[in-house]
Amino acid sequence: MALVAVGLSGGVDSSLAAVLLKEQGHTVIGITMKLYNGQFDGMSLPENSCFGPHEDKSIALARAVADTLEIEHIVVDLSEVFVDNITSYIVDEYKKGRTPNPCVRCNRVIKFGELYRAAEEKIGKIDYFATGHYAKIEYDSEKERYLLYKAVDDAKDQTYFLGFLTQEQLSRTLFPLSSYTKPEVRELAMRAALPQADRAESQDFMGGHYRLLFSSDAKSGDVVDANGKVIGSHNGIENYTIGQRKRLPSVGYPIFVTRIDAQKNVIHTGTKELLLHSEMTLEECNFIAVDTPLKPIKASVKIRQQHRPASATISPTERGVFRVVFDEPQLSITPGQAAVIYDGDVVVGAGIIG
Repeated sequence: MALVAVGLSGGVDSSLAAVLLKEQGHTVIGITMKLYNGQFDGMSLPENSCFGPHEDKSIALARAVADTLEIEHIVVDLSEVFVDNITSYIVDEYKKGRTPNPCVRCNRVIKFGELYRAAEEKIGKIDYFATGHYAKIEYDSEKERYLLYKAVDDAKDQTYFLGFLTQEQLSRTLFPLSSYTKPEVRELAMRAALPQADRAESQDFMGGHYRLLFSSDAKSGDVVDANGKVIGSHNGIENYTIGQRKRLPSVGYPIFVTRIDAQKNVIHTGTKELLLHSEMTLEECNFIAVDTPLKPIKASVKIRQQHRPASATISPTERGVFRVVFDEPQLSITPGQAAVIYDGDVVVGAGIIG
């Protein structure tokens, strides 16, 4: 059996992952990240957001699970590295007119990177790191690669957030919930008498209140229509994203943000039809199922978590950036967001939309 460090968040998924691993006979140690740095004390943020003043409650829940399972529990303070790599990144991206995905970056850099290293510093050499993600990892002996597959529960599949994990990270990772659906997980958690069995799902980063990160010095600017005519003003480009309809001037018919020009501080708008595009570029690409392609490949590409993967051709360019051409136009392709490439249930790789 192996020594496994389980990332305990205080939620039902990571808690059950620890239960299952212990039942399998592994030596399990719970390890929890402390990310919050105190900057929003006194503000009202959702209790189940991953970054905020209620973090101590989640840590206490994680410790309660460890006590119930009679396993060691360690809390690691990663608040400084989190600010350097996540919150600062979010602010910088929005100021560039892009829409970042903090969860994708956090998984690669923090959870499966810094937390793993911190676990080994505290514990010594560990065999595996495990989380409650809904995804599956298998080693393909013919390809000599670790492959990442979608979870059994398609509604809960989290491979979109894991597409930037490296071969090294995948080789040392376990996803015990890969073959379970969410209802099954809750039922098993109730059988194990876990207090988290009925706990609400964790929310997005800061429960969606990420604009609290921005300073009050946002620059106002023009909002223009499809012809470049000024139709109103905005209160800072960081408050807008592609496809957004709220906080736009009333023109008598629905308009959406179609482009953000950070250099000129201008928000471009237009009708929904102008949000449809067939091409995009991918930067910072990470390939899992294959070596970095030298020729065009045909696959399906998912441009956000709730997007149905769409058929496309992915081609390398001389600049190391990949050009994606969809068979059919896609709605609201958003710079800064992650795009994940699939071959059926297998994650081929991922990149950041340019």
